[in-house]
Amino acid sequence: MKNKTFLFASAVFLILSLGVFVQAAGIAAPYWKDNPLLLSPGEKNTVILYLQNTGEESMTFEALISSDGDIASLKETIYEVGAGEIDVPVEVEVVVPENAQRGSAYQVSLSFNQIASGEGMVVVASAFSTSFPVNIVSLEESVLYGSNPPSTFSYWLIILIIFGVVVLGFVWVKISKKKKTSKKFK
Repeated sequence: MKNKTFLFASAVFLILSLGVFVQAAGIAAPYWKDNPLLLSPGEKNTVILYLQNTGEESMTFEALISSDGDIASLKETIYEVGAGEIDVPVEVEVVVPENAQRGSAYQVSLSFNQIASGEGMVVVASAFSTSFPVNIVSLEESVLYGSNPPSTFSYWLIILIIFGVVVLGFVWVKISKKKKTSKKFK
């Protein structure tokens, strides 16, 4: 019985002591295997991924990128992610060659390696990776198709229509009240 109690206490202690070393870092990506980036030949797009660190200490990562046909590049390679941060942007510039064939696909892969702080004898560093496909499609199927912002004219037109409806409603209420008061005096 003492042996089982000792083993149980040792297991609990081990689990609790390992919890001190937990570092939770990762990356959020808008594209993945089943949700590819759709671009047409000659298009350029900036994909923004977000580094996350839910741990209690700041972490520094070195980003490495590889892609079929060298269609992707990073704007920066070193990222400092503070404790508790979940929105450190990583900008990936994707440029599809003009001669890319519709129906073809490119793979973009990123890996993030923690740069160890070098404190103490044993340094525990984490690493993680993500990848996403870039499918070459027609211009109409591209994520950028129709991405031109709507003209400000349409916004002003909507605002004017709403303002006009409010004014007409106000005038209608005033006229209704005036008719009711004039009926009382007759």
